[in-house]
Amino acid sequence: MKDIYLVFISVVCIILSALFGHYYPPIGIELTPVILIITGVIVFNNLKFQNVFLKVLLFFSFVALNDLLIKLYAGGRHDYEGLAWTKLFLYIGLLPSYFILVKAIWLDRFAGQTSKIVSILVFPILVVIYLAISRDLGLGTEY
Repeated sequence: MKDIYLVFISVVCIILSALFGHYYPPIGIELTPVILIITGVIVFNNLKFQNVFLKVLLFFSFVALNDLLIKLYAGGRHDYEGLAWTKLFLYIGLLPSYFILVKAIWLDRFAGQTSKIVSILVFPILVVIYLAISRDLGLGTEY
């Protein structure tokens, strides 16, 4: 039950960040590193389920959800400069979040070596695929 509550809190933080970004731009973009670090700590240090691969998928879902909401609903003009600004703050948030991911997975005593290595490598692969797919998402809209 506590895990569901923590996942709910993470989703609410992401949605609130998107709402702030919509009504008070560029707060949502600038909150991206904070949101990613908070959700990374929640997923990797507080959730009790022991499958590290599922934790990586859950955290990737939070990263993608935050980025999608920012790209689609953030206030202001959605041009290439804003897209670059959004990606910059995404990368700033991903760097410490990835270190949290690696540390938590490496110290997980329930996971085997193979699942640890696969989980650590899958996250950046998923992020690269997601960024390639959503490369121009949100361009041309105005709020």
